[in-house]
Amino acid sequence: MSIGDDNVKVYEVETCTSIELDEVTGVALVCIDPISFLGQIDPETGVARDGLEIRGECVKDRILVYPTGAGSTVGSYVLLNLKKNGVAPGGIINRETDTVVLAGAIWFLGYLLLYALRLPVVYQHGRYVMPAMPVFFLWGLAALLKFSNSKAFGRYHWLAATSWNILTEILCVAFWLIGANTYARDVALIESEMVASAKWVAENLPQDEIIAAHDIGALGYFDDHELIDLAGLISPEVIPFIRNEERLAEFLDTSEAAYLITFPGFYPLLSNLAEPAHVTKGIGPELGGENMVVFHWR
Repeated sequence: MSIGDDNVKVYEVETCTSIELDEVTGVALVCIDPISFLGQIDPETGVARDGLEIRGECVKDRILVYPTGAGSTVGSYVLLNLKKNGVAPGGIINRETDTVVLAGAIWFLGYLLLYALRLPVVYQHGRYVMPAMPVFFLWGLAALLKFSNSKAFGRYHWLAATSWNILTEILCVAFWLIGANTYARDVALIESEMVASAKWVAENLPQDEIIAAHDIGALGYFDDHELIDLAGLISPEVIPFIRNEERLAEFLDTSEAAYLITFPGFYPLLSNLAEPAHVTKGIGPELGGENMVVFHWR
């Protein structure tokens, strides 16, 4: 409704859920469009760009009111830059909180963090975070489609969307070629280290001995010894202390493990407590790593 001046409007706001305890006052800046801070708000000046009803307006110290966010995890960094440059809004009011992007980011990064605390995440291109990759790719695809169908850059959005699509295609082809070469090297590494050590174990160690290993795939396929999985996949009891080598050493003792198979750098303490029984002659060192070692556990 109008009060005195036709340019003054009063909006009725329903009860809000606050995520900030401080009391904030300011002049409202109301936008009927969903806002993507990436591309639609200038991080240097705080001025809204083309594509928004409030284009040309500055969000500095205003109570920014808009229906919901328009996506992009980078929008959080734009908000951070707005704050850093002294042009951030004093407060934000949304009808609907855009939690999809935030939830996706928290889930993916949280998954990485959990594995980083327990396992060597960078090992073999992050193979331990493979379960997270489908969600990560689908999340990225959803963002690409949402961006392509939006108007985040106003009249220039078609150029931005086309450039992003072309770049995505180029990266897909490039990583396909890079991936083929990487895959070939990884297969050579697995054959010359994991498979070679598994075959040696099958041919040379007594069948009734218990073997502890970090990589159990080849052992499970080529050998029939009872295994203790230091990565916790088939031995979940090690998970609570999976990166605590002193606890692992006690566990190997109580489990009556006779041999330990690993790259020494994975478990330096365990490796120093054991006696090498066999060292592979694979290509691990050529790729910047180590040879797999079969240790006789104490």
